[in-house]
Amino acid sequence: MTSNNVLKLASWNVMGAGSATKLGQVMTHLDLLKGDEYFLQETHMLNRETVQLRKGWVGEIFHSTFNSKARVAAILICRGVSFTADRSILDPYGRYLMVSGRLQDILTLFVCVYGPNLDDSLFITSLFPRVNSLLKKKNLCL
Repeated sequence: MTSNNVLKLASWNVMGAGSATKLGQVMTHLDLLKGDEYFLQETHMLNRETVQLRKGWVGEIFHSTFNSKARVAAILICRGVSFTADRSILDPYGRYLMVSGRLQDILTLFVCVYGPNLDDSLFITSLFPRVNSLLKKKNLCL
């Protein structure tokens, strides 16, 4: 975080980062942005491949999983950001991930979503109650 306590966030649908070339381009671009946290959608990375997201400037990685090279959301938290995670919720279909914890002693909930391309009321009606449930457990509100 910068000296004025501003958290720089970026969200990006990378449209697949499974190849070494594409992953290199994505990570180089993120490094140039000099953000604090990155929310990536559609990484298309299997669980065992997400270790490739770990670079010198990345402190923590959280990611959803899926059983094929499709979907998958990830949150990258850069070194120097004082965040301590205490709970995460992963969508079994790789469409979202929620991470709660403390960001410089402030209760915080980060959510990264890669929603379906078509209207899917079931997805939305299942997502928001999970967010609300996690907020209530932390005594937070929207």
